[in-house]
Amino acid sequence: MTDSGAESGAGAGDLTVEVTFNESLQRFEAHLPGEEEVAYINVRPGTKTWAFVHTEVPASFRGRGVGSLLVSAALDHVRQLGVKVRPLCPFVVQYLRENPEALDAIEPSSRRHFK
Repeated sequence: MTDSGAESGAGAGDLTVEVTFNESLQRFEAHLPGEEEVAYINVRPGTKTWAFVHTEVPASFRGRGVGSLLVSAALDHVRQLGVKVRPLCPFVVQYLRENPEALDAIEPSSRRHFK
């Protein structure tokens, strides 16, 4: 995924989700075909660490895996940039607890909270 570019191939079952990084709003956005609403993670980008501050998933998207796909794609993006994540958002923290294989993207000082 590039800035304002699409993350292709993200999907859960028959659900297709397009995840982009909206640089002007400093957030990752998940779009579903035919839907106007977006799920998003607000971030604070830094040179070595990006803080994942807040996640918002519209009620109409809940229970469909959109939030998890959004977090997964956002973590992939920061990995490609060579930076780490400081998870401040409770939704992101919960995702990481449920997906410990993703902890490689987390800054070392935050990893101790997941043991």
